Amino acid sequence: MNLGLAFSEMVGNVEVAGVKCSPVEEGYIIAEQIVCEMDAAPADSKPGPVQLCVGECRPDLMTRSAQHYAFVMPSVQALSPSRGPESGGTKVTIMGENLGAGSSVTVLFGNQTCEFYG
Repeated sequence: MNLGLAFSEMVGNVEVAGVKCSPVEEGYIIAEQIVCEMDAAPADSKPGPVQLCVGECRPDLMTRSAQHYAFVMPSVQALSPSRGPESGGTKVTIMGENLGAGSSVTVLFGNQTCEFYG
């Protein structure tokens, strides 16, 4: 797969499962690696390939991945313990599905940010 010889060839030319993905220059390694930040996916999005065009988007400069990317919605199913002192310090285990989805995790209880031990 040709990943281009210049970052400028990637800008505006990456889609993941039909959703625009904006390349991040700091993550680009010439001809080897592209890191991109995705736009929000529509609620009815379906799994699909990564599509990449190098420079001009024409068939001989386009490639699609064999692997498909699927969008998931994280959900919390349980907390343990379910209560603790107002002074804080309680380590809470959060159980659920797709909690590791995405590139960053932020945990809030009300408006209080919690330290995440991933």
